Amino acid sequence: MTFGLGLKSMVRKEFIVSLCVAVIATIWYFEKSKHIPQYGKVFYEMGANCEDKCGPGKQLQYFQKAIYYNPYQKDTHYRSALIYEKQGNYAKAFVYFLRATETDYWNNLAYYKAGLYYFREGAYEYARRYFLQAVRSRIGIP
Repeated sequence: MTFGLGLKSMVRKEFIVSLCVAVIATIWYFEKSKHIPQYGKVFYEMGANCEDKCGPGKQLQYFQKAIYYNPYQKDTHYRSALIYEKQGNYAKAFVYFLRATETDYWNNLAYYKAGLYYFREGAYEYARRYFLQAVRSRIGIP
C-alpha cells in the first residue's frame, strides 16, 4: 500500500511542478509581448548615442526597436530614413520620411526629402505639396 501512496504523491508533485512551469511561461510571454513606450525612448537614446561607435547597421536596429515600442516618437523615423538613404535604399528611406512627416508636423527636412523623392519620380503635384509644407513648417505656418 505504501507503494501506491508514493506513486500518487509523485504524480501529484509532477503535476504541480508542470502547472507552475506553465504559469511562469504564460506570465513571461505576456510580459515580453507588452509594448511599453518607455522602451522606445531607451532604444532611441541607445541608437542616437552609438552613432560613431556601433555603425549604421546596429544604430538602425536600435531605431527599429524604438519604433516597435513607440511608433509615435518624433525623430526616430527621420533618423531611420537618413540611415536608409546613406545605404542607398531610397524606397525604404522614402517610406520613413513619410512616416516622419506624420509623426512630426514641424520636421521641414522630412517634408523636403519626401518632396524630393516625389520630384525624382515625376509626381510633381505631390512634390510641390511637400515642398510647400517644408517651407510652411520652416517659417511656422500650419
